[in-house]
Amino acid sequence: MQKFLYTRVLTLLCFCISFSGVFAQSTRSMGATFNAATIALTPQKVLLSTRSLRGLTPAYSLEQFCPTPADQGSHGTCVAFANAYGVATILYAKTHNITNKTIIDKYAFSASYLYEQIKSEGDNDCQEGSDPTLALEKMKDGGDAFSTTVPYQCNTKLTDAAKREAINYKIRDAAILFAGKGMMEGDKYVLAEEDMIAVTKKALLEGTPVSTGWHLPQSFCYVKSDVWNTTSDDQLSDWKHNGHAMAIVGYDDNKYGGAFRVLNSWGTGWADKGFVWVKYADFAKWCVLAMQVFADPLTPAPPEVKPAPTPTPQPKPVEKKFSLSGNIAFKLNTGEDMPVKQTTTRNLQVDDDKPAVKEDLVAYTMAGSYASGTAFRFYIDVDQEAYVYAFATDLSGKVNLILPFDEMSSTHLGANSVIAFPSDKKVVRLDENKGTDYLLILYAAEKLEAKKIAADMNGMSGALSSKIKAVLGSKLMNKSVIKYAADKVGFSANGTATRNLSVTDDDAKTVYSGGTVVPLMVEIRHN
Repeated sequence: MQKFLYTRVLTLLCFCISFSGVFAQSTRSMGATFNAATIALTPQKVLLSTRSLRGLTPAYSLEQFCPTPADQGSHGTCVAFANAYGVATILYAKTHNITNKTIIDKYAFSASYLYEQIKSEGDNDCQEGSDPTLALEKMKDGGDAFSTTVPYQCNTKLTDAAKREAINYKIRDAAILFAGKGMMEGDKYVLAEEDMIAVTKKALLEGTPVSTGWHLPQSFCYVKSDVWNTTSDDQLSDWKHNGHAMAIVGYDDNKYGGAFRVLNSWGTGWADKGFVWVKYADFAKWCVLAMQVFADPLTPAPPEVKPAPTPTPQPKPVEKKFSLSGNIAFKLNTGEDMPVKQTTTRNLQVDDDKPAVKEDLVAYTMAGSYASGTAFRFYIDVDQEAYVYAFATDLSGKVNLILPFDEMSSTHLGANSVIAFPSDKKVVRLDENKGTDYLLILYAAEKLEAKKIAADMNGMSGALSSKIKAVLGSKLMNKSVIKYAADKVGFSANGTATRNLSVTDDDAKTVYSGGTVVPLMVEIRHN
């Protein structure tokens, strides 16, 4: 059993004592439990190309969207405060551009609503803590109610009305950025210190707070200023049961040599009015789990932001425009570009197409042909938040899913992100089967079942283009709304999503008008 492979937590109570004529004692509770199994069942965000991480802006903050720091008191509810009251509230405020602190606090999400659903059976005094990965999964499936609906109270009963409210306020998705050594078998999600810092900064720049779990030393309880200064007595081997969850809401390369801004749940009397700066090196040493959380853009705005419609039996649906855009660049291992030109699938020599069944999709073909053994890589550039998938096939007709690499890899990307395939340091080589290969890249505004798409395409005959249309059907965006680039593999498109709000049903339905998926098909000829 490795050092931190455990699921039990001892809720920490740090008794910070100060002298001002009399002794005053304050309680600092924690309560994060970390489970190797649930971490392993949570996808890790695909590692981005170094192109995405170069030249990041020196500072960024989501603090204007934060609620007033709350106090979890003597309960082990930090996970619920970090993720419901903190992360979910920030995402909601940012989605609707709410910066008025009074309005943000009014619509802060309930820590009690979340904790009551993720706590251990029999935890009637709210002392046993909870698992951050399970918390985000619950928020993705069932949402959260507002604190005004479910105020903070241990062992509170959740009403049907609260559940109906919560279902309209889900998070969209979550993926692990990294997990520290010993947090899961094989240390699959471990990153180098500089990468831990870089991917966290990149997630923040994409407009998402980062949900984090920590193993903290005693000195963290006694912070008096705006920065946490560790001491020589702080050792990784000490206080190993002190699991704590907090939300990272910003960073500044020039603050204390580089530091993250952290929202805690110990009230405004702790540190810097409830916030604290954690130096990059200390973050890399003590943070053992970081997860990026994406907002659902179709949550209903509060009346203060958008005047409420005239009361009707059914709330007015939420409608929002979305954009997809990106491009794909092919590079030989020597660094040279692999030029492409636009064509249509009418002109591609694909499979056993017959003229009568050719599908007129926009596609691209290499300007030249390449010898077997040619080494190259390609870069998938995402301009707007999107899910990205990649498939490969050849004249045999077999379709292989090549991205995501496996089911535990998330290709839900924020804006201005680049994936290098297979990586910045590895290449693809054309095999000895001379002829023509095809790449199919899908940009999507919604999550797709990529493995099933590949299986369905392999279960039918015909051209790749006809398989795409047969499998994706109405999910494909109409070609008339897609603007394809002529000189590179790229596009831009706009669509509309509508959410029918939940009133009596157990779910809120989202409908995308005109499809959500843009296909980019590329022909690679080799000799």
